[in-house]
Amino acid sequence: MQPHIGVLTIGVEDLKRALTFYRDGLGLETPGIVGTEFEYGAVVFFDLRGGLKLALWPRDHIARDATIATTPPSPTDFTLGHNVRTRSDVDLVLAQAERAGARIVKRAADTFWGGYAGYFQDPDGHLWEVLWNPQYLPQEGVPLNPRILGQAENAHRALLERLLQGTGLTYQTWVALMRGGEDSLQPGDVDRTLFDRTKTAVDETVAEIYRGVPSADLETAGRVLTQITAQANAKLEQLTPR
Repeated sequence: MQPHIGVLTIGVEDLKRALTFYRDGLGLETPGIVGTEFEYGAVVFFDLRGGLKLALWPRDHIARDATIATTPPSPTDFTLGHNVRTRSDVDLVLAQAERAGARIVKRAADTFWGGYAGYFQDPDGHLWEVLWNPQYLPQEGVPLNPRILGQAENAHRALLERLLQGTGLTYQTWVALMRGGEDSLQPGDVDRTLFDRTKTAVDETVAEIYRGVPSADLETAGRVLTQITAQANAKLEQLTPR
């Protein structure tokens, strides 16, 4: 099992009530209730950061799908943590939740581990901890856009051209070799020893650049860039005269 959670589903008694709380009260974005064409399929999805989805699904539907009996819920079975960037944000989020109909079970206060936190329960009793942990501050998201893509491409090309200096290989030649794969190398294309030595240097440099980036972030970036590439190629195909 990989250390990755894709969907976090919480059971609710009233799907519309839960949707109103999380969408209208807390401001989470969602297309609303989907899956209504299936007898037990009505569900709500919210896209969270890092590729995680929060789902709301009726408790009895979860029990039916998992083939287990429903049991009385307990708010201490698990907690959901919302880590914020500043101490004052804890109070702001708790106030927002209270206005939306949440029950504040613990007002924000200093914690034994050096942070600041409080708890609220959603309409179904699920326990949320709103916390400011100076050791694990959330990263600000930066929306991907053409400027960032261009900067990344330019930086990658400049670095690769520096690594290719003195090898006799051009950037265009290297890209063509990589696109075709090592097995496509022909005897006259490039000296094999030179290719292997250069590729080792490039691979080591790339590994150094990627070092420290969470694997989940790399997977998300790979998925998004693959999708953007496919859509750009499809658009190019549409615009190409026939």
